[in-house]
Amino acid sequence: MPLPRVLRQVALIAVVVAISACAVGCKRKRKNEAFSIEPPAVSWRAHLPAPAGNDVTALLGGLKAGDKLRGITVAAVGVIDKNGHIPIVFEKDGFATLILVSDKTKAPPPLVETEKYGVFYQKFDGMPIIPAAEVKPLLYEIAERLRQNESAISLPGVLRPMSSNEPPLLPPP
Repeated sequence: MPLPRVLRQVALIAVVVAISACAVGCKRKRKNEAFSIEPPAVSWRAHLPAPAGNDVTALLGGLKAGDKLRGITVAAVGVIDKNGHIPIVFEKDGFATLILVSDKTKAPPPLVETEKYGVFYQKFDGMPIIPAAEVKPLLYEIAERLRQNESAISLPGVLRPMSSNEPPLLPPP
C-alpha cells in the first residue's frame, strides 16, 4: 500500500533539507568550535599567529608576512607561542605548512639545527601540507637565517625545546 500523499511530501521536504545542509558544506574546524560555512582555504587565515616583534624578526633576518622564500609565500611570522616556539606559516596554492623554531633539543631530533636552535615542521590548521620536496629547502633557508643572526641576537629563556607531548611532527622530507 502506497504512502499517503502528505507523508510523501513531508519525506521529500526532509530529504531536500538534508541535501541542502550537506551542500552548504558545514564543517567543524576544531573541537569546541561552532560550525562554519567558510571553506577551509578562507578559515585557516583566521588562525594565523599574531605578528612577531622586532627581536624575532631580526633573528630571522627580517623575514615577515608577504615575503617569498623559494617561491613560497610567508603567510605569517608569529610571536613566540605558548610552547616557546617561533611559528612561521608558509602558503602556496591552497597548501600550508607550519615551521617551528625552538631551542635546540636532542629528542625529538630537529630536522635542521643551528648552534642554538632546532627547526621543525608540521601541518597547519588541517590544511594540506606543502610537498616535502618544497619544504626541505625552506627549512635550510630558515636555519641559514638563524645562523647569520644567532650570535648577535639572543632570546635567552624565551624559547623552549620541542617536547614529545606537542602536536606530531612530520618525518624528514
